[in-house]
Amino acid sequence: MVRVRGSDDAPGYAPRPVGTSQNATLRSTSTPPPVLDAQENRPQPLTTQPVSRGTLDAIPTPEDIAAAQKKSAAAKQPSVAEIRAVWATMPGKKAVITPEANGCRPVVVYLPPGFDPAKPARLITAIHGHYGNVGAHLQKHGWLDRIRSLTEPEATPTPTDGLKPDSQIIYVLPQANQPPFTYWMNPPESAAGLEKAALDAARLMAVGHEIDVVSRTVEAHSGAGIALANAVAQGELHADKINMLDATYGTWGARCVDYVIAERARGHDVHLESWYTRHQEMKQHNDDMIAQAQQADLDGDVVKTHDVTAETHDGVPPRHMGTP
Repeated sequence: MVRVRGSDDAPGYAPRPVGTSQNATLRSTSTPPPVLDAQENRPQPLTTQPVSRGTLDAIPTPEDIAAAQKKSAAAKQPSVAEIRAVWATMPGKKAVITPEANGCRPVVVYLPPGFDPAKPARLITAIHGHYGNVGAHLQKHGWLDRIRSLTEPEATPTPTDGLKPDSQIIYVLPQANQPPFTYWMNPPESAAGLEKAALDAARLMAVGHEIDVVSRTVEAHSGAGIALANAVAQGELHADKINMLDATYGTWGARCVDYVIAERARGHDVHLESWYTRHQEMKQHNDDMIAQAQQADLDGDVVKTHDVTAETHDGVPPRHMGTP
C-alpha cells in the first residue's frame, strides 16, 4: 500500500481523501466550477471573476480554440511508445500510465536510481505548459537533466541553486492535450485521482512495498497554471509546496494564494513560490499575490516571488523546478 502522511499529520489538519480508485468521484459539469473568494473564503461562480480580454484566463472564443487546435495539431502529441523511448535514457525506474483521471492521456511516473521504498519520500508533480509534452519536449528543454541533477549525486549538470541531490523523490509528469487547458483537472479529470493512480504505479515499481509519502510539491509551467487553478476550484489540490514557473497569468496565481490562505487557516503548513519572466502584466500579478498574502497576515516567507527576467520562458523549469 501507499501511505500518505506529512501535512495530514499536523495538529488540526483534517486529511483530504484521495479516493479509492484511479477515478475520483465524477461531478456534474452543468455549472461552472467554483473558485474561492479571496475575502470571504467561500465558493463563488467562475463567471463572477473579473476577466480582461487578452489574458490566458479569459474564456476562449471559438476562434481562439480553432487557432490553438491548428497550432497544436502541427505539434502532434507523442505516443506512449515515443514517451517511453525518451524516458529510456533515464537510469531509474519509470512507468507510463494512462489514467482516466488525466483524461486517459499519458502520465510518466519516475523513481530515480537509489530510490528506497522503505524510506520516506517526496512526491513532485510537474505539469508542462502549452504546446509541451512529457516526451521529447521535456528532454529538449532540460527537464530531464534537471530531474537527474536533483536526484543523482554524480549527475551532470549539477544543480546551480545549491540543492542537494535526493533520490527519495517520486516524479509525476502528466500529459495535456490541445490548449487552451481549460479542461485540465476539471471534471471528469481529477487531481486527486491522478495522484492516486501515480502512487499505485510507484508502489508496483517498488514491488508492492509500502511507500511513505511525507511531502507533496506541485509545480506548473506557463499555461499549466490553469490546471492548478482548476484543481483548487474543485477542492482537489493537495500540496505542501506550490511552484509556479512563469505560470501566473490571469487570476491563476491569486487562486493558488487563496488555497494557501485557506489551508494555513486549517493548520496546513503550505508555501507558494513563483518565478516570472514574461509580459508586463506578470510583475503586477506577482506583486498582487504578495499583497494578497500580506492582507491575510501570512508570514513573509509563505508566498515568495522572484523576478527572473534575465532567463527565458522555457529556461525557468530547468533552473527552478523541484525547489523545496
